[in-house]
Amino acid sequence: MANLVISTTQSFLTFLSGPPGTGKTSTALRLAHALKLNGAGDDHGAGNFLNVAVGRGWVAGRDILGFYNSLKDVYQPSRSGLYQFLKNKETSAEKFTKIVLLDEANLSSVEHYWSDFLGMCDTEGTKRRIDLGIPDTTQRYLEVGGNLRFIATINNDATTEKLSPRLIDRAPIISLGEDVNLEDISSLISSHRFNGAVPHEQINQAFNISSSEADLLPDEQASLEQILSILTSQVAKTSAIHISKRKTNAIKRYCYIANELGGMRNRPLDYAVAQHILPAIEGYGAAFRDRLLKLEQKLSDFDLNISKRALRNIIEEGDNYADTYSYF
Repeated sequence: MANLVISTTQSFLTFLSGPPGTGKTSTALRLAHALKLNGAGDDHGAGNFLNVAVGRGWVAGRDILGFYNSLKDVYQPSRSGLYQFLKNKETSAEKFTKIVLLDEANLSSVEHYWSDFLGMCDTEGTKRRIDLGIPDTTQRYLEVGGNLRFIATINNDATTEKLSPRLIDRAPIISLGEDVNLEDISSLISSHRFNGAVPHEQINQAFNISSSEADLLPDEQASLEQILSILTSQVAKTSAIHISKRKTNAIKRYCYIANELGGMRNRPLDYAVAQHILPAIEGYGAAFRDRLLKLEQKLSDFDLNISKRALRNIIEEGDNYADTYSYF
């Protein structure tokens, strides 16, 4: 859960990936409940959580937000409720974190229907406005506050859309395996129950930091450099796996905060590699497989067991499907 809290706070969009029944939706709901965002009554943060069931065939922002009807001269919100959720600018609502769950997010192309928000994944894109197309300049733009976060659950099968490289580069992807114990998650949350919702500013100060302020530990820096060297080195008859500066900065920020907090079962770098680097894996052929085997050995040398298990699954799945290797 600490992994999810750090990732959600630091990232505008966070993906929860895994087979059906592994607790993706339940985990997001439990997080909202722990933060006192989806309750009712006297909790100030109640009502700051929205569960959006993504529909098959969504192709544009009008499907998730709405559209300006020029014939009726009115803005018609979509059935998702997101427009009304973002329009709520009450002082109590704006003080706390607002979380939107995109359930079954890749039933349609996320990059298409969520395109109005894509630029907000970068630091310079926070607190941006969405052009609603309303002629009246006083109503034309929808302000998006810095306290908004999206969590998206995804499945990977023939009924879903593939995530684009642009999305993968901008969001951590947390994989929930079949061995996830939801009772353990509930117990963890219960032991850290808050007395009311925590203001977003306090959560942001506790779990977020700029890339310029974050530093990896010396052994983490050395390990990451060797991992990136294996992925990006030029090898004949195989494609390199390029990891952007955006991703390495995200890894630095994640590890810095996780090391400060302590108490994680595995090394912070292990979680960071699993959710920021491994999703970029996509290639085919024997030479590409050799690259992955070298990476697997390096992960073993560094005792990054979560990442090693995930990579082993990628290799085994690729061996069974015409030597095509992909995280998804």
